[in-house]
Amino acid sequence: MESLVEQSVYPGGATRNLNRVASKIQWDLAIGDETRLVLADPQTSGGLLVAIAPDDLDHLLGRLADASVPANAVIGEITDRSSAAIEVRS
Repeated sequence: MESLVEQSVYPGGATRNLNRVASKIQWDLAIGDETRLVLADPQTSGGLLVAIAPDDLDHLLGRLADASVPANAVIGEITDRSSAAIEVRS
């Protein structure tokens, strides 16, 4: 996806999304502009994010595997709030 962004092939909504949340996100310095645009892409399937207690994670991952869910990923954790509402780390 970054290669498309480098060619300026991405929806305008990605830039608008980034601008809208700019004051709420703390980016790791290793995350470049191309990756930021990909993460802000408005063309999502929606409704695919799940929050679960850490103690239940292994059980959920096992159930997803048993159900032959083709893909899943742990993408973050909820922590005490820092100066930014969202921290994105590489």
